[in-house]
Amino acid sequence: MARRSRRHIVAVRALHTDLLKMAIDDPALLECWGPIEDATDLEWFRKHVYANLIVTHWQSMWEVDVLSAPHLEVLADQFFKGQVGRRFWVEARGPRRKAETSRRARRFTAIVDRRYLLAVAAGPAVNEPATAVPNAGPESKSRREAGKGRAAVLAVGVVLGAAAFIAGRRRRQGRDAHRQRLSPPGP
Repeated sequence: MARRSRRHIVAVRALHTDLLKMAIDDPALLECWGPIEDATDLEWFRKHVYANLIVTHWQSMWEVDVLSAPHLEVLADQFFKGQVGRRFWVEARGPRRKAETSRRARRFTAIVDRRYLLAVAAGPAVNEPATAVPNAGPESKSRREAGKGRAAVLAVGVVLGAAAFIAGRRRRQGRDAHRQRLSPPGP
């Protein structure tokens, strides 16, 4: 895909993200997007929109070649461990597959869909409370340790995402420099 076209896609997705953020911040604006499947629960509607932002972010990184297939699989595996990710994909997978127009976009959706199917086959989603439940018993230490583990996984994800971004950027800069060396000098 040409660099100009990629920049255009990124700009369009950034606008899409801004519109969705506005809708999450102001629930009255969610109605402007129309109904999502059978969703009548405002809280689920907001989670669906946020989950869409997550997957769209992955796809944006995929489109500009800073997210590898193995890294996408890791992200999707984590996403589909929870109920929100699974419910989102059940509602979004058909429309997303229908809307994909490029081979690369179809590959992205196929990878995410495959990871969803593997997660479902592995068993039920993990139920995690939305907020921490205070507990003075001996279980509280293990919950804190589990929370630290989740924080570590999140930190690793952020670091991997940043590394993928930097590697992709360096790879593109290297290609550009190579092309400049190969191109004949201008008039």
